[in-house]
Amino acid sequence: LPDDGGLVLGGLPKVSRSINWVRVAQRFPVKIMVEKPDPEMFRIGASAVANLEPQ
Repeated sequence: LPDDGGLVLGGLPKVSRSINWVRVAQRFPVKIMVEKPDPEMFRIGASAVANLEPQ
């Protein structure tokens, strides 16, 4: 949670645009199941890219 009293929606801080022509990436929480996770790969605050495959 932001210490500066910023707005939090759904557990994520609200990021506002600083310039009109820049689009801020949309963020939303997801649950991801990882088979055989490596604890060294995951850390708080890390970014990731997920590829979705139908089951």
